[in-house]
Order: sequence, then C-alpha cells, then structure tokens
Amino acid sequence: MPGTSGVATDSKGSRYFVFAEGPGGGFQIAGVHQEAFSFPKEYIFPIPDGVSSETVAITMISFLSVFSIFSDIKNGPNAVKVLVLGANGSIGEAALLVAEHLGLQATGVTREGTKVLGRD
Repeated sequence: MPGTSGVATDSKGSRYFVFAEGPGGGFQIAGVHQEAFSFPKEYIFPIPDGVSSETVAITMISFLSVFSIFSDIKNGPNAVKVLVLGANGSIGEAALLVAEHLGLQATGVTREGTKVLGRD
C-alpha cells in the first residue's frame, strides 16, 4: 500500500498522528509489524490533549486519502472540476474541503438532499 498511517506514542508518552508514505508503507517491514520506528519530523503531527486517538486516525485517513487522489487529479491535464458522490459522509466532506483547498471546482451530491458544510 503506498501510504500507511497511525497513531504513535513516543518514549515520553506524547501522542502523534504519523503518515509515512512510500512503497511498502511505513509501519511494516517485509510484511512484519514492528514495535518501534523512526520517522522524519515532517511525517509526524502532535495530537492535542483531549482528542482521542481513534478520532484522529479516522479523520486523518479520510483527508489524506482524498488529498492524495485529488492532488493527482489536479496535476492531470485540464483538471478543474470534481463530482463528489455521498458528500454528506466523512470522506465526502473531506473531499469537498480538499478540492476547494487545491483550487478544484467541487460539486457535492447527497441522496437525502441535505446541506453539507452549510451548502445546498
């Protein structure tokens, strides 16, 4: 898998979200899970007190997945617009925000016709 993420704890007990991108992922080596790793600083993000590890892992996976896909789209020929189906789900909302951040025009569609991020 080209990207691996997770919540890690350092030797002092501080928690971090870690995104290690690259062939073979970052939290396993030769298919075997490891107990200790060393990552460059640009791949670790401190988790604020009061935020659960589960919330961080779920949220960041959505944003990073969408960011990776939309970055590829943005760098393609004539890429300007994206259609997001299921825009009221966690990945759909992330997709709309990331598309806007990257300068893509995004249209979000929901089955229920509900507002997403305050928009129709």
